[in-house]
Amino acid sequence: MTEKIIQATRDWFFRRNQGWVARDYESLYTIHGIQPVVAEMDRRYQLFSKRNAVDKKTITDVQLRMKPVTDEKNVQYEIIARESIRFVYELRGVLEHEQRVIDHVLIWQTEDITPRLVAHRHRAEWSSSHVKDRHERTDLWSDMQRSKRPPAPYQRMLAYRYAELWWDRTNPDYLAFAEDCTNFVSQVLRAGNVPMHFTGKRESGWWFHHEDKVNWSYSWAVSHSLVHFLRNSSQFVHADVVDDPRQLQIGDLIGYDWDGSGMYHHMAVVTAFDGNGDPLVNAHTVNSRMRHYSYEDSHAWTERTRYLFLHLNE
Repeated sequence: MTEKIIQATRDWFFRRNQGWVARDYESLYTIHGIQPVVAEMDRRYQLFSKRNAVDKKTITDVQLRMKPVTDEKNVQYEIIARESIRFVYELRGVLEHEQRVIDHVLIWQTEDITPRLVAHRHRAEWSSSHVKDRHERTDLWSDMQRSKRPPAPYQRMLAYRYAELWWDRTNPDYLAFAEDCTNFVSQVLRAGNVPMHFTGKRESGWWFHHEDKVNWSYSWAVSHSLVHFLRNSSQFVHADVVDDPRQLQIGDLIGYDWDGSGMYHHMAVVTAFDGNGDPLVNAHTVNSRMRHYSYEDSHAWTERTRYLFLHLNE
């Protein structure tokens, strides 16, 4: 039976892979819990129509883990799947690429000998958080001690290289958070030569510390707190708000307020620009590379979404 569950899962992802381009969602709608996935696929089509871009091909690789889940009435199987997608699309006659890593949980139930998918949800994290052994750690504490010196200019290419290297995985020198977007952006800034501002207080400064005990400032891992720090800091780094996303540069940041409340829930770093001049971003949580900055194809996006375009001073 386990082989049938695995094969049914692979077949489901094969249909999903075809759906991005073919947009044949009808059969997917019969599956409980799949509506958000279908809505995301349809939003991507709508976004690409506005960009005058056309998906040409998708390449999907799936890693699977399975465990049985038994209750009093029946036997179910939980599949944890990591889906790595490479999109190939055409924009202004040029083929472009976008990548995402999406984690899923699928619950299968067996009826007679036929597996049936009864539930689906997104999963925020794939593996447990971990930090290297102390003797292998990067000397971040020394960096913080040295942060009292005048900061050097922000090194955008170093930030870009880090964003490209770690967009789809966790750097073991840091913790991984279930909502990892701001943690990732903070690491990008640090790689770009922005010195930590260590205060020892979570509500102030901008820092990550794991010498004796793992700890961090809210600004390191919480989107709204990082926005506040960048807009109000002057000694270590400062970000100005610009009106037009095309004014941004490689290594600049974008904040996302999904519901128009004035609180920022997501962060991404600019890593390229498309043929229309729009920023493309790398980000964590749903690990993404060269994704259109608008995120209109995200399940988190709403009509009330507001953006904050942050240009870092050098």
